[in-house]
Amino acid sequence: MRLPQNSITLTWTCFWQRDQKAKEPSFRVLKSGVLMDFQKSKLAFSCVILLGLFCFNGNSAWSAPGQNEPEEKTDKNNNSVQISNEQNKFGHKALKVRIQIHASPSLVFDAIKDNRAADPDVQYSKFTQITINQKLLEQKYVSIPILGSTTCTLMVEESLNKRIDYNLVKSDRLSEFEGSWVITKGSSDECTTLELSNHLKLKFPIPQKLIDSFSAPKMKERIKLVKELAESKQKIQIASTD
Repeated sequence: MRLPQNSITLTWTCFWQRDQKAKEPSFRVLKSGVLMDFQKSKLAFSCVILLGLFCFNGNSAWSAPGQNEPEEKTDKNNNSVQISNEQNKFGHKALKVRIQIHASPSLVFDAIKDNRAADPDVQYSKFTQITINQKLLEQKYVSIPILGSTTCTLMVEESLNKRIDYNLVKSDRLSEFEGSWVITKGSSDECTTLELSNHLKLKFPIPQKLIDSFSAPKMKERIKLVKELAESKQKIQIASTD
């Protein structure tokens, strides 16, 4: 059976017409003058998502990144970002992005923490509990595809200038959310490799392939922002010593 040509348009319309007031996934779609409601129905919601995936073949931009070989792209500012799909320490498949930064590991470490306030997808970020090596961090994410917004409490473990790990404690819409920032010193004091890995799973049924397709661009944006913050700090530091 051949799907109608406007089936892709239907799926895309569903994604961006989400009812923010509804507690359950809710969409209103206008097609051929007929209003159709997918409200409080996880089955209908899943069918819409699967319809979208079926409409795209394996060569489309919607293919999950990093499933076969690491992908490397260079943007207009000559930032080279590698992305791959690897197993994390929790035993889950996680997306990983890697970038070279012209700044010291200590400045990169500080930039990761500064990114919590600078990230445009984070409405607020605050610590609710702090111990010697562990912290409880509450964050509200906004403008997230499919979800819209979500509030999470994360357990954060920091190893000074080396890595930051985070793991989900509770969330209104996520069942799994874990990852790490790993800092590796390069050949000089002003050369650092930064890796960000992340695994995300929703409380309602969404194919992981689709989640990864939305997560990968967000991860690239986050790691590039950390690069900009760290290199800006490095330039200020060099200027102050001249």
